[in-house]
Amino acid sequence: MGAWGGISTLGLGSSLLWTEGRKRGVSVAQIVDWVCVKTATHAGLDDRKGRLKVGYDADLVIWDPEAEFKVTKEQLNFKNKLTPYEELTLTGRVQQTFLRGQLVYDLGAGGFANGRPDGHLL
Repeated sequence: MGAWGGISTLGLGSSLLWTEGRKRGVSVAQIVDWVCVKTATHAGLDDRKGRLKVGYDADLVIWDPEAEFKVTKEQLNFKNKLTPYEELTLTGRVQQTFLRGQLVYDLGAGGFANGRPDGHLL
């Protein structure tokens, strides 16, 4: 089977939600609730993920809600570079990502700290 498994968009999710949501009066707090709190609850991980709290995993992003960027294949961190969002200008961009308190992604330094994603299956 040579078929690919769909169109990856996870890395664009917060930017897509913010770009369209702010046009409709959605706040940053609502986006955080949707992509952090509710996602952790839905996945059954709300005992350690989804919020900044003592004893939780310290997974967080530094996100610039005003940053604008055009989606290009070159910047996608997906195996499959096909996206319906190519050439779309989005607002809001992850600048850094911390996983369990450790820096794993830094946009300004060129991407993944170890040259690749550094997570594990939950």
